[in-house]
Amino acid sequence: MPPNPSRLPELKFEGRSPFMNNFSISIPGSFKDYVDQAIVRASYLYPNLNLQCAQDSGEFIVVSSEKPFDFESFKKDFLSILYRERIYSETLPIRKTLYGTE
Repeated sequence: MPPNPSRLPELKFEGRSPFMNNFSISIPGSFKDYVDQAIVRASYLYPNLNLQCAQDSGEFIVVSSEKPFDFESFKKDFLSILYRERIYSETLPIRKTLYGTE
């Protein structure tokens, strides 16, 4: 029988935890036009995360969750999604011309 979760000890981290509930990802200026599409795709792939675009002195994504998650893994995935969205958008006119679907 598995242990009762309410009786398990609470994990405490010294310094910075590898799992965080809130963080932000800075977005390079050349990718700002593709952020909204990347957020939509990432929201589908990570339904437990709340993703919001914010602008202060630059553009960044604020990510929050009620449950701990691996920040570095998500950041890597999100930046990959953002890069693929840029490639898709920039090559769409070429694909339309090649396939004659304009």
